[in-house]
Amino acid sequence: MTATWLFACDLDRTLVYSSRAAECDPADLAVVERHQGRDISYVTRDLAGLLAALTRRCELVPATTRTLAQYRRVGLLPHPPSWAITTNGGRILEQGVPDEDWTAAVRTTLAGTGAHLREVEDYLVSSAAAHFDHLRFADDLFAYAIVRPTTFPDSLRSELAAGLGERGWELSCQGRKLYAIPAGLSKRAAVAEVVARAGTSKLAAAGDSVLDAGMLDAADLSMRPRHGELDESSFPAHFVTSSAGAAAAAQILRHLAAQLAGSHDAPSPAATPVGVGR
Repeated sequence: MTATWLFACDLDRTLVYSSRAAECDPADLAVVERHQGRDISYVTRDLAGLLAALTRRCELVPATTRTLAQYRRVGLLPHPPSWAITTNGGRILEQGVPDEDWTAAVRTTLAGTGAHLREVEDYLVSSAAAHFDHLRFADDLFAYAIVRPTTFPDSLRSELAAGLGERGWELSCQGRKLYAIPAGLSKRAAVAEVVARAGTSKLAAAGDSVLDAGMLDAADLSMRPRHGELDESSFPAHFVTSSAGAAAAAQILRHLAAQLAGSHDAPSPAATPVGVGR
């Protein structure tokens, strides 16, 4: 039987957290990602049970800006979900297998819109290289940098956002990570494709950054934590957690579970939009 609801959920700083971003007692955290011999990502210890219960009632779709390799390092569930979205919508996975036709179609779309990745690289290097620890590329689809927060001024963030906007790209700053994403590359488009393929009728979505805004806008039930870029802009959502950090993830999952238990048609009256419009 096809699930009525599909739940598209961002990973970093929505479901999984670094030890610094978690903002809670380390004893309350469980490791979900190791890299080069180090524990680097965590969830609260109650999250596994909440996720397992939700997957029996809706179609869970991780929707992340991580590359495919980075996504595969995260162990949230004992088996891969039926669907996943990586590389900010550049890849769709079905039963853990990437759909290369989708990625090829995305590349074709991007080739006809906005500045080329190498032009954007030159712009970022000339404008802000002194503030980067390094600049990297994700499957030749977008660029991201690790910034030095002590030397990276807010004025430069605004300048880069304007410069990228002129080139048909978008800026997102998440902790120490700065993302430069072409406007034609979006989680929203990939989520819409998965909804069509999965045959679900309702969409719930959760995320914390501007890169999640599109899929939250499209959702029948939008949820976000009380931290991150969307919180800074008072982005309107049906549900905003009372907690920041890793505790917010459990609040999001519990809220979704309550909505699924109460109605398959719409968010309950308690899940009213908050914040201001964009």
